[in-house]
This record gives sequence, C-alpha cells and structure tokens, in this order.
Amino acid sequence: MKKIGLLMSVCMGLIMSFSLSLTGNLMSGRFAVPTFLLSFLCSFVLSLLIGLCVPMKPLCDKICRKFHAPPQTIQSRVLSAVVSSLIYTPLLTTVMVFMNTTLAGAAIDRQIDVKQQELTTLTQEYTAAETEADRLRTDITALAEDSAERAAMQQSLEQQTAALEKMGAGQTQLENSIASMQKEKPVFFKAWLPSLPVSLAIGFILSFLFQPLLLNVLMKRFRAGAPPMANRGGNA
Repeated sequence: MKKIGLLMSVCMGLIMSFSLSLTGNLMSGRFAVPTFLLSFLCSFVLSLLIGLCVPMKPLCDKICRKFHAPPQTIQSRVLSAVVSSLIYTPLLTTVMVFMNTTLAGAAIDRQIDVKQQELTTLTQEYTAAETEADRLRTDITALAEDSAERAAMQQSLEQQTAALEKMGAGQTQLENSIASMQKEKPVFFKAWLPSLPVSLAIGFILSFLFQPLLLNVLMKRFRAGAPPMANRGGNA
C-alpha cells in the first residue's frame, strides 16, 4: 500500500503541476515555453515533497470517516478531492505565481534598462545639439543681416532646430514607453488573488476525476490485498 500511495502522489503531482502551471502561465497573459517548463518543474518537485510529507490517502480516509462518508461513494470522492485540492493547490499556486511574476518582472526590467540607456544617449545628443543651436543664434546676431555667412548659419540653425524637435519627440516617446512598461510589471498579490480560486477549482476537478481512477488502476496493477497465485491454486 505504501508503494501505491507513493505512485499516487507522483501521478497526481504530475497531473496537478502540469495543469496548474499551464493555467497560471495562460492567465498571466505572457505565456512562454521556458517559463512554463521551469514553473512545471518546480511545482512538480514541490508536489512530490508534499506527497512524501503528507499521507494523502490515510488523511482523506480519516476525514471521510469523520464525516460518515462511505468509501467509493460520491461523498467520499468529493471530500477527498477537497482535501487534496486544499493541500496541493495553495502552495503550488503561490510558488508558480511568484515565479511567473518574478521572471516577467525581470524581463520587463531588462527592457526598461535598454530604453533608459537609449533615453540617456538621446538626452546627451539633445543637450549637445541645443548647445550648438545656442552658439549659432549667438553667432548670427553678431553678423550683418545681408551677409551670406549669416544666411548659411540661419539655414544651419533651422536644421538644428528641426533635429531638436525630432529628438524631443523621441525623448517623449521613450519616456512614455518606460512608464508603460513600469505599469505592466506584474504585482504578486494582484496576480495571486484571482489565480487562487481558479486553481482551487481546477485542483478539485482533477482530484475528483483522477484520484479514484489512479487508485483503481494501481490496485489492479499491484493486486493490493489479493493472495498470491500459488496460494489460490493450493486452496482450489
């Protein structure tokens, strides 16, 4: 029975981890295969640890007896599914949401750093261009109005002014992009709160459907409680 319980924990951990990892990544709106695989791996390891530390079947059987739910009935299946979901789901959901928000936040921070570097470079170029424009204005005022040199400088100033306007628009665009990215950074609690009830519902459904199915398959596979074939032949 211990072997069956261990295999039950592994199988249910695999099912729960895969389903909850997939759900969490889809709900985040930023599904990425590497993030999903990492989340699945970590949640699977955690589910194995839970299965090793918490004797799920004895615990479920004890609660079913407390509520007078006969074995292999809808009542016992519902109670077992509730217990399993309440033990596995909150921990797995918390870990997965924390990982997803941390990884997504780190990716956005890297993008913000790139934009900040672009903004710094553009600001330096804008400052240099503004200094050059001020110099041209100063030089122009010192020249005669009808001189060819003044006309050439005036044309250069117009070009410099157009470049300044373009760089200013670029600065505004980068600043707006950085502000938008900062707003998009996921917050753990805001992501965790809506994920928990959905994960609990999914955990309940998976436990309700797969726990009795896996138990029946494993019981048949290992013939738990059945006498050896040799003894059967001898008794016949």
